Amino acid sequence: GSTQLGATPITTLFAAVTTATASSKGVLLPVAVTGMEVEIYNKGPTFATKVYPNTHGKINAGSSNAADGTVLSALKTTVYHALDTIKWVTMRGA
Repeated sequence: GSTQLGATPITTLFAAVTTATASSKGVLLPVAVTGMEVEIYNKGPTFATKVYPNTHGKINAGSSNAADGTVLSALKTTVYHALDTIKWVTMRGA
């Protein structure tokens, strides 16, 4: 979904997502556990995907519950690393 509430939950440590349309573009990270890593690949081919933290979570310097400030472009990968039970940091790949 296009909001945290409507985002599709990720339930595995690796997720390959396909965004069907520009309006169906969000996934929800699981509840953070210190040291957890979740890798998300957008297998595209066209639309970017928003990635949201779980309730009260933060990604990088973003505010609580806000989507990652850098959308996951088509055919790209990002690894989300949980620093604690709230804060995620990203490692972006090719």
